[in-house]
Amino acid sequence: MEQRQQVKQLVMSWIRQNSDRSLTDDEIRVVIRWASEAPGVVAEHSEQQIIDVDSILREVKAECAIWVESGLQHLRVPHRDWLPGRRGGITWYYWKSYRTYLEDTGAMAPASIDNMDELTDEILNEMGDPSEVGDWDRRGMVVGEVQSGKTANYIGLIDKALDAGYKFIIILAGTQDDLRSQTQQRVDLGVLGVDTCQGGAGSAVEMGAANIGVGLWRPLGGEHVSVYPMTDAKLDGDFNQRKFTNVMIGGAPLLLVVKKNGHILKRIHRWVLS
Repeated sequence: MEQRQQVKQLVMSWIRQNSDRSLTDDEIRVVIRWASEAPGVVAEHSEQQIIDVDSILREVKAECAIWVESGLQHLRVPHRDWLPGRRGGITWYYWKSYRTYLEDTGAMAPASIDNMDELTDEILNEMGDPSEVGDWDRRGMVVGEVQSGKTANYIGLIDKALDAGYKFIIILAGTQDDLRSQTQQRVDLGVLGVDTCQGGAGSAVEMGAANIGVGLWRPLGGEHVSVYPMTDAKLDGDFNQRKFTNVMIGGAPLLLVVKKNGHILKRIHRWVLS
């Protein structure tokens, strides 16, 4: 196993052992340096590589939802409760595998998972019933400290939205390629269950054949829908409409992770209207 991967595994193991509290970037950097000098790692590699601490830190943070503070939400517009009446008829395929993944890997404290479950239910209920015919408008804002669990929260919400029947999901992820790629990695781990760097955008994700993140915790078979990723985790994996001339909204659920860039958003708008 290459030295970098060994270091990451040691760091991830330490994070899981300390998942009952908030962890700072500086704490994790110290552990990365310790792991790179651990006797077992050094002994296996006669020529020790120079470890890029910040690079490993970014990868670890992309794979680990370390803590989620208690969330609050407030709705300012009238809405109709729909989730309580439909909950029993929904197969929570995506959400259950995500929750099991967080529990079994220790990526998040149990109390934080319970809190996220309740909060994402409330938000999904307020978003509106995707099986309903007609137009509606819901807008909101997520506010939180760095590493407070914002990404983990909206990934949980996306999983539940897919289970409930939402068909077109766009995630706006920073203004730079590396930030967009990092967010796509989190989506690969927590929603798709596959490494889109390997398969690329434009391929329907067949659950059960998935091999990373939640894909390792999903049951084979069963009733579920396959998601069609329209972006991938490569640095140049943003939306490219030329790849999707035959894709239609309304069939398999479509998922995009794109930069907050006017040109990209205009491309998506033109594609949707075409």
